[in-house]
Amino acid sequence: MVVSFSSWYRQGIIAPVSEDLSSDPAASSEAWIELEEVPGRYSHQFSLLGPGGVSGLSPEAFVRKIPENGETGFPPNFLASVDIRPPDLPWRFSIARPDAANRLNPWMVLVVVEEDGTAEFSANGGAVRLHLTADGVAGQLPDLAQSWAWAHVECRDGTPERARLLSPRRLEASTRYVAAVVPATAEGRKAGLNEDVPADAKLGPAWDVADPKEVNLPVYAHWSFETGAGGDFEAVCRRLEPADLSRLKERSVRIAYDRALRLTTDRRTFDFRGAAVPASAARARSATDTEIVGAFESAVFDRTAGDGSSEWDWSDDPVVGPPLYGQGVDGGDVSSKSWGREVNTDPACRAAAGIGAAAVRANDERWMVELWRAAGDVRALNAMVEQSRLNGHASRRWSARSGDLDPGEILNLSAPLMETAKRDGKSVSQRVGESDLPKGALGRNTLRALRPNGRLQRSAKRGKGAHAEIVRTLVSQTGKGKTKVLRYGEAPEAVGAYVDAGWLRNTVNAAQRAGASRSQLSRVEPPKKSAGRKSPPKTEPVDDLVDIARSALDAEGAIDAVVSRRLRLQGERAGAGSAAAVSVRGRIDEALVQSIVGLGPENLLPGISGLGMDRIAVLAPNPRYVAAAVLGANTEMRRELAWRGFPDARAQTVLRNFWSEGDPEFRPIEAWPAAASLSDIGRRAQPRGLLLLLVRGEVVRRFPAVNVRLVRASIANGKRTPTQKVIEPGIGVTVDPASRVFGFSSPGLNADVAVGDRTTGNPGWYLVFEQSRRDNRFGLQAEPHEAAVRSWDDLSWAHALGAAGNGGTRPFLDAEALPTAEIENDPAVWGRGSADFARILLRRPFRLFVHAETLLGR
Repeated sequence: MVVSFSSWYRQGIIAPVSEDLSSDPAASSEAWIELEEVPGRYSHQFSLLGPGGVSGLSPEAFVRKIPENGETGFPPNFLASVDIRPPDLPWRFSIARPDAANRLNPWMVLVVVEEDGTAEFSANGGAVRLHLTADGVAGQLPDLAQSWAWAHVECRDGTPERARLLSPRRLEASTRYVAAVVPATAEGRKAGLNEDVPADAKLGPAWDVADPKEVNLPVYAHWSFETGAGGDFEAVCRRLEPADLSRLKERSVRIAYDRALRLTTDRRTFDFRGAAVPASAARARSATDTEIVGAFESAVFDRTAGDGSSEWDWSDDPVVGPPLYGQGVDGGDVSSKSWGREVNTDPACRAAAGIGAAAVRANDERWMVELWRAAGDVRALNAMVEQSRLNGHASRRWSARSGDLDPGEILNLSAPLMETAKRDGKSVSQRVGESDLPKGALGRNTLRALRPNGRLQRSAKRGKGAHAEIVRTLVSQTGKGKTKVLRYGEAPEAVGAYVDAGWLRNTVNAAQRAGASRSQLSRVEPPKKSAGRKSPPKTEPVDDLVDIARSALDAEGAIDAVVSRRLRLQGERAGAGSAAAVSVRGRIDEALVQSIVGLGPENLLPGISGLGMDRIAVLAPNPRYVAAAVLGANTEMRRELAWRGFPDARAQTVLRNFWSEGDPEFRPIEAWPAAASLSDIGRRAQPRGLLLLLVRGEVVRRFPAVNVRLVRASIANGKRTPTQKVIEPGIGVTVDPASRVFGFSSPGLNADVAVGDRTTGNPGWYLVFEQSRRDNRFGLQAEPHEAAVRSWDDLSWAHALGAAGNGGTRPFLDAEALPTAEIENDPAVWGRGSADFARILLRRPFRLFVHAETLLGR
């Protein structure tokens, strides 16, 4: 997409035809056309709408305001602006025609005023008016003769996208202003104030700064803002300096209540470090007095009580004492695990775990709501689990009794499961089709005919001729009224119920004794042997089908699988095992570090408040602190879950992310290796490497959308330059309104790699600060960087106002006075058109490259 600027844009019929710019905007005009090969001219009289016909504008026409309404800290060297759609609106009602230099004044302008007594806004019935005294007109309004310079069109790929009005006024630092869109003509001013516009009215400006007079102006749109202390993004970025981290290695913490510890040493303090440490001290480890560790070990792990004079057994009596972090559901003693003893006996680790627990107490209501919402209706889930247990018990009882059933009954009972019951990739119904079993044996009609207490079963109990009646009726049912033979042994031709040779032979004999006719018996006979007939192909044994059907009737495994699939939480499958052991696993994806920082910035980096403003620091994560904080937070969360009746509360590791959201950083606590230390567990949670960057100053407070990234450096001819390899921050922690920590993760990344080493050819990495590209901003440099201006980007307010030759009495850009500049190879020309001013005043996003070596002072 190519962005370009145009000085003005109009479409439709343009008036007036004459060069008289004082003509009546509502006067009649004539439009005419001429047709080829048709003599004469065809004309039509109509009236054009000028600025005197506009009483107001829809708020939807103003699509973007810079600065936004209520914004504070706006850089005073920038210009206020407003984007308008449709793009021809600022010139749609302009009666004038472009001058010889193709410059066209818009019929409305943007003004920025300070309500200081010379300018005052008022509202009457929804209409807003701006009243200015003569001094206000002279000191706070722009020269309308140059209004052509401060309105332009922004085009995307050559198509007009939007119009933009600029205010040429220079803003003062730490001042509150009101921006307003007002008419630029006297006729537009009268129409907006609901005053009569005479028919013989002549065009003229809404005010004249050369002859200032009191004036009232209708306001089409207005908003307020406040400027900052001074300096734009580039200026505040250039103030950044490396922070002095020599005093931030650790902090001494005193144990206030030590009676239970029974300390004999005079030392009552330990060294405490936060979640992040200076990169230069990342490998150092604070040592704790061994007596303090032993005292904590006795206080935490020695749970016996009593004065020794009683024979009372205290083993089952609850003991109130210091919290035991990490005691899990696995039944193991946390004291037998290396990380368990470390977090409970080292006061620095206990402090970190306590901070993690405090973060849970500060957020437990919100997190519990999230967990319950994700879990759904746990009562319904519990009812489902209980129902699965009942169904499993019934299935086991049925499986135990099915051994007394004959094969035919087993197959008949399992027929409804034939399509879903599978073994070795084949369903039972598919295996039936490949077996010696008659095709209709498990059909709906056969099952209905053989149902308990059915017509066939009742007739079988009547004695004589019962078998013949069963066969005759069965053949009629399965054959659907057609004469078909009930055979056995040949599946492709047989139709009927599950039979064997002995049953069929006995049935035929009984039918003969009962007097059955030969026509009846011809429908029930064994297959005839043929000398030239080949033996049938090998088929599925019927006995194997019976075993498969018997297993299909055992529904316990199927019930467990169905319930386990339905019980899910945040996309994770519920606990495996039998249906009676199904459990719900909960997880909060939120990064724990933000909640810990919310308790106090010192929890992240002790002494951060003493760094000062406009400072940058390269930090490294403290894996020991991080693991201890996660352990303490989950211990407290388990207590909360148990108190609120959450399923399997003591088996939950809900908080598994410390630095970033998304995929879990930590494994469940029960899966932590028993022999691993807290430092080992913390490092395993960040296997790719993590580098932290602390930025503290105005660049964060005033520009919260600042982009910070790492860019790989390269060395060529002894000179270090940036490359195209970029690492975006995956972590963003807001410490306070002026401080933020950015985290970069990449395999093997640490402070030493970022600094690099010229002797080994490692060029290191640049830290890049880049201004957000979301808005087009217009303005000038706050202060000149160089005496000579060789690029429009170097142009400052001192250069521009100095060119006006008015001693700075009017803080407005002069479109006619050319600043002293030596611009080379730039097509934009000062004073040629508003498109040139747009290119000159556009502030392109600023980037600041700082190598990590500079920050660490190496």
